[in-house]
Amino acid sequence: MSRLLMFHLVAVAAVITAVAPVTLRGDTINLNGVVTITPDGTLGTCATGSTACQDLAFSGTTVVNPVSPSDPAIIGAAVTLPGFGLGWNGTSATFDPTSGLFGISYGSNSLSGTINWESITSTGVGGFQINVGLSNMTNVGTDPIFMNFASGPGGGILTFQLVGGPQNLSQLFANTNTLQTSLSGTLVTPEPASMALMGGGLVGLGLLARKRRKK
Repeated sequence: MSRLLMFHLVAVAAVITAVAPVTLRGDTINLNGVVTITPDGTLGTCATGSTACQDLAFSGTTVVNPVSPSDPAIIGAAVTLPGFGLGWNGTSATFDPTSGLFGISYGSNSLSGTINWESITSTGVGGFQINVGLSNMTNVGTDPIFMNFASGPGGGILTFQLVGGPQNLSQLFANTNTLQTSLSGTLVTPEPASMALMGGGLVGLGLLARKRRKK
């Protein structure tokens, strides 16, 4: 590798580092709570063709575990999540409603987002998780993690599993009595650093082209 090429690569790396501030990070907020599961309840209705319906209602959900050493105040923040009606036809599940609002708040700080999709995926033998996609994330107050979620272009994804309850979809939809189980979940904001790397690379290539034109 020539010295000139090495110089250009180092220059590009330096530019990438310069345009990727520390604030560009992906945050994860850990959640715990309670889920009440009711067959054929009133929170939602089964979609056409469904052979079973379960309604999920959430209560007592809070933020747990240190999210960031610099932001311990968020622990214990209250989480609001709308109930979902789940329809099942033996092969796939449908959600009703397919939208709603998600929120986290404590004191004068709050983070909220619009739910625009839900899905269920398998986590292997004896497990499943429900995923909720969020957009239009908005922040009130000065909490740094809330601000990071709200400023990111990708919204956020809430993923949760039922602990000590139905461990697969067959068990979930075979439920014939109201039951309660624990919720374990995480809310993640996409890491935007890759966008900064792309921008830094383009800047570096621009500097390289400029240097060549001068020669």
